Amino acid sequence: MVLFLGWPLGAGASPLAYIANGCSGTVTVVDTATDAVLGSPISVGNSPFGVVVNPTGTRVYVTNAGDTTVSVIDATSSPPAAIATINVGPEPFGIAINPAGTRVYVSNNGAGTNNTVSVIDTGSNTVIATVTVGFGPAGLAVNPAGTRLYVVNNPASTLSVIDTSNNSVITTVSLNGSNAASGVVVNPSGTRVYVAGPDAHLVHVLDATSNTVIAEVGVPGKVAGIALTPDGTKLYAALAFNADTVAVIDTASNSLTATIAVSGDVGSVAVTPDGRRAYVMGSSVFVIDTTSNIVVNTISIACPDSFGPGFIGPGLPSSSTLGPPSSSNPVGTTSEPISTSNGNYVYQHTDLTIPGRGTPLVFQRGYNTLDNYSGPLGTNWTHSYNVIVTQPSSLDYSLILLAKEERML
Repeated sequence: MVLFLGWPLGAGASPLAYIANGCSGTVTVVDTATDAVLGSPISVGNSPFGVVVNPTGTRVYVTNAGDTTVSVIDATSSPPAAIATINVGPEPFGIAINPAGTRVYVSNNGAGTNNTVSVIDTGSNTVIATVTVGFGPAGLAVNPAGTRLYVVNNPASTLSVIDTSNNSVITTVSLNGSNAASGVVVNPSGTRVYVAGPDAHLVHVLDATSNTVIAEVGVPGKVAGIALTPDGTKLYAALAFNADTVAVIDTASNSLTATIAVSGDVGSVAVTPDGRRAYVMGSSVFVIDTTSNIVVNTISIACPDSFGPGFIGPGLPSSSTLGPPSSSNPVGTTSEPISTSNGNYVYQHTDLTIPGRGTPLVFQRGYNTLDNYSGPLGTNWTHSYNVIVTQPSSLDYSLILLAKEERML
């Protein structure tokens, strides 16, 4: 599979890891706060491999290498389920999504014999373009601006750079004989591109402006999956083919700073949004503390096929947190303050206080979204001296005090 990180459904919830199980045609969901498996595996296509979560966390896209399709999972449903299947090219391998969430890119590997990338419109779930690249496209990555798509071609040992505005290849970069090159990531500023070079035991560093290799970092094994920490300062490289190791690279110096032993072959790695944990997939899912670079947990999941970096999606409120106030849905406010029950915004501020012998002079302003009153301070505003004298039909004068307390409605 591919390991990608997304946000669980629930306010303040932790990221979710979506793990494709190649032998069972399913995707397993793991809560990264507890490392617990959530619910039952989600059924997708044959031999799922790559996974990506959209920026809003509402959709998960899975490449099915065994039946030339991509499954679309609705992450908001309870339980999450596949809602669409998109036909792409032979043996879809890697997958990536642009920052706007409007385009999904799929590498059609074809066991190294195909040379295309399918471009999917996420609004219609249809393929809108097919781009010819090098043979055996594998890993893909989109830059933070969404203007460039990087495609690693395996075994061509090249990197295709695509202009996403017109879906055309603008250059092809040689990767110094790194056969079986697969993983690729772009740093947060979009200035550097990192490519795994397995056969050469290297991680290639490209300048994104000149599209040239400016450094190569040696590692003690064949690199498969790679992932950056959110701040871009560290790169984690899963070393496959029985290396049983994860390498850690400092991106400022482009040097190897640590190696982490794991009990099994690995292939894919992803880092949580806070940068505190790296999830590495192999025979099991290994959880690494990125401060100590120690394996702190192992999650047993059947046949997790491994490929691709992690991807992040924001959280969503679950349906169980909506509706009228109750013991299971308490009403409160955020620091702004906004009612969690009805979205009402209230505000009160004391502008002036003058002490006196008796009651002090206090001028306060108040705002309430649900108040329809329009006064001297504007719509929905009032103040502590907002007093109006009216003359009703009985000719008796009445005093109407509008400076009411602003309270949660």
